Amino acid sequence: MFSMRSLKNKAKAVRKSDMLTAKDTKDMSFILPLLDKQRLSIHNFIFKSILFRMYSKKETYVALEPFSRCARVGSHHTRDSTPPSWIGMEKKLAELYAQQTPVWGGMFYPSTLSAVLDRTGNWKCLKSIEGPNDQAYRDMHVFQCAWDALTHDTTPQRYLKALQRCYTTGWKLDAVEAGRLAFAQWYDGFYNYMSTHTKGWFSDYAMKCILDVGCQCRISSTKSSTVFPGPLLSRWPVNCPAYKGALVKLLKPRFKKKKFCQKLKLKSLMYVHAVLSKELGGPGTHCVSSTLAQLCWQKRAKRSG
Repeated sequence: MFSMRSLKNKAKAVRKSDMLTAKDTKDMSFILPLLDKQRLSIHNFIFKSILFRMYSKKETYVALEPFSRCARVGSHHTRDSTPPSWIGMEKKLAELYAQQTPVWGGMFYPSTLSAVLDRTGNWKCLKSIEGPNDQAYRDMHVFQCAWDALTHDTTPQRYLKALQRCYTTGWKLDAVEAGRLAFAQWYDGFYNYMSTHTKGWFSDYAMKCILDVGCQCRISSTKSSTVFPGPLLSRWPVNCPAYKGALVKLLKPRFKKKKFCQKLKLKSLMYVHAVLSKELGGPGTHCVSSTLAQLCWQKRAKRSG
């Protein structure tokens, strides 16, 4: 179905690009050293990933991250959990918006929240935004909703335990299958919560940005494994808009008009990852997020250049 000539040409183009480093695409080089091998809960790790990828700017992350350090998830979830310091974070974010320099940065497409589902089950429209305080108030709904999505059930903890079992058993098949199921349960729960409680900000693109960090970082509780290792990725945000056109270019002519279901999209992307990873240095040298990023970031790099 795929043209090997097209895949090899893609790999050749990537080698010539300054977007690819040994571990990450360029705008990730700041956050990865800060989070890699740190003593963080899986909830805090994912939240900090969201905090960075919301803006993809070093200065914004440095200003807001301290307000997330108090966050913890207790043994009884929401009953004995402590969320980030929302009041302090919102105040600091308003200060950043009031400055002349933009809060956004990096090589990504910024998006903004347009509506959020409140505690009463009604949609709150956030389109009429005027001034730094309103902008900060709007963005805080993303962070609060993301924290709720991470803590509303036990799927993050169950996934972490399944991941730990994988490396303690030497990645035996039954452990990997259990890990893939646990990842799917967390992914589906988080994705569904965000998509049913927000409008405008969350999408497959946002989910991909969140997974980017975890695919390349370890935390103390995952030992030598990244938080989201390739073998456990039973889900991926396959409907990210950039994938569609990029995949077509890699297909043989007779398959270019073929319709892809979700499962086929996932299989196709993982195949492209395997081929590009092999061409760019061999299996295991590049993670899923860094190879698949090459399907879309080159276009973004040209626009930004």
